[in-house]
Amino acid sequence: MHSFQKKFPENLKILGGVFAGRYMSQAEILELAMIPSLQVLRGKFVNIINSPIQRMAIAMSEVAKAKN
Repeated sequence: MHSFQKKFPENLKILGGVFAGRYMSQAEILELAMIPSLQVLRGKFVNIINSPIQRMAIAMSEVAKAKN
């Protein structure tokens, strides 16, 4: 929705909305629209989990190279 609003700013104005049974202001609704998709959030989570493992593997590889 947010990308549509950017593409056609004169056609669509968000004034507020209802989310989870509660009225929310324009700022709150736009903040919700900025949350990445579940797929993007899962990808970021996997990168966070994988990063220490990857660094450990690189370090072990460098130690093995140094010993040869």
